[in-house]
Amino acid sequence: MDIMQTIDDIVRHFAVATPDHPALSFEGRTRSFAQLERDSNRTADLLARLGVAQGDRVAFLGRNRAEHFDVIFAVAKLGAISVGMNWRLSAAELAAQLEDCSPRVALASRAAMGLLDDACRGLNEPPIRLDFDDPSADGYARRMRSADDAPRARVSRQGDICMICYTSGTTGHAKGVAFTHQSLWSIMPGAAEAWAFDEHSVSLVCMPTFHTAGACWGLLALSCGGHDILVSEFEANAVADLLASEQVTNAMMAPIMLEQVIGAIENSPPRDLSRLRKILYGAAPITEPVLARALTVLPCGLVQGYGLTEINGTITILRSEDHALDDEHRGRLRSAGTAVPWGDVRVVDPETDRDCPRHVVGEVWGRSPGMMEGYWRKPEETAAVITGDGWLRTGDAGFLDDDGYLFLTDRIKDMIVTGGENVYPIEIEHVLAAHPSVDAVAVIGVPDARWGEAVKAIVLPRGERPDEAELIAWARERIAAYKCPKSIDFVEEMPRNASGKILKRTLRDIYWSGHERRIS
Repeated sequence: MDIMQTIDDIVRHFAVATPDHPALSFEGRTRSFAQLERDSNRTADLLARLGVAQGDRVAFLGRNRAEHFDVIFAVAKLGAISVGMNWRLSAAELAAQLEDCSPRVALASRAAMGLLDDACRGLNEPPIRLDFDDPSADGYARRMRSADDAPRARVSRQGDICMICYTSGTTGHAKGVAFTHQSLWSIMPGAAEAWAFDEHSVSLVCMPTFHTAGACWGLLALSCGGHDILVSEFEANAVADLLASEQVTNAMMAPIMLEQVIGAIENSPPRDLSRLRKILYGAAPITEPVLARALTVLPCGLVQGYGLTEINGTITILRSEDHALDDEHRGRLRSAGTAVPWGDVRVVDPETDRDCPRHVVGEVWGRSPGMMEGYWRKPEETAAVITGDGWLRTGDAGFLDDDGYLFLTDRIKDMIVTGGENVYPIEIEHVLAAHPSVDAVAVIGVPDARWGEAVKAIVLPRGERPDEAELIAWARERIAAYKCPKSIDFVEEMPRNASGKILKRTLRDIYWSGHERRIS
């Protein structure tokens, strides 16, 4: 890895070093590193003919597909910036992100083209749009056949921004998390060692490629000369089959996905999973019953990762040896582990910015060379979360124990994590507050056995109490379905402080009573 400096160096290097080694498999087709290099060269030529130049943005939209990695590598070869976009957004939400990053070109699957076209209506400078599945002369496939696959000289530099991943903000506005080549590269050697990657790795990529969890997980195996197995849509039985048939060594899943795969393995004939080395899961801890089942059916180590998009995924890990049910270590299962080898974590009093003593709750701060460069074109928001000496304010509350294990307790900011997706209550509150029957609303995350947290709205009606289903349908027409409340409780009075602010902690206490950790 030492001779590689930019993301496009991955395919450039291994196309020479191990040209015939399998690099990327998707829906029955496997391409070698040499083929991936040629295809990304063609994609780069196609995009250059459409006017993409250094520093331009190129967006892609839709369920996981092999072309997403062609685009990521091709865009890096042009010195441009790839932007994965969430196909589950509403047209208005997607339009806000397109307006923010102003891509020159946007590529989408046939299934997502309608959403993309709707989002582009009203944009001042809509992007050139290409349909991955369009067989016509103007479609992606025909253009690719006539594109040049000649090698391209490196134009990117380590400090150049190469990728933007969008995350919702507490203000309800989309924020593009910008990464340089250096920030992506900096964590790969340490992550490869922590998660047992090498040139023989076969890595399952089932997280969405518009997240760092999908795109960067895929890049990690490729950076080692390994082989990615890309999944378009998660289905537990199919994934369990792939783990065996493709002899997968490494995988990353949200906790709900892992539990479903365990169930699929338990309820079917035995599969050969002997090649599995590590499974990384994140966004929530694993319960003891699920761990007991995992230790029975999975012949590999489990690793929990805690972090957020801004810090390039992971800042603490609960290592495989800590996934134990013996009395000595059982308490560690409630923790998020210790700092990753390439980063640091501390707990700070948010009022004084001084380190908290051990076992005292404060705000969790993280620092890593893999951190974002900042929010795209949002210097004030960037300055609000990154300190002058490079620490990221996570907005999560927790404490460190005497051994340096981080225990998360609550959120200083209101973010909800449901099924691995980040949801910010203010977005939903703005939508529900616009309904004529709503006088006041607070949105919180409540415990959910399947999703970790579920979105719940607490509504003070204006006049006659509205119908719960009607309000949920109102929200579904305006925002992505996964952000919409799963249930609504109606109250006669909202708890408020002296200045009139709704006390969400008081509301959360009602639903989280008996739960030690209020971050799913």
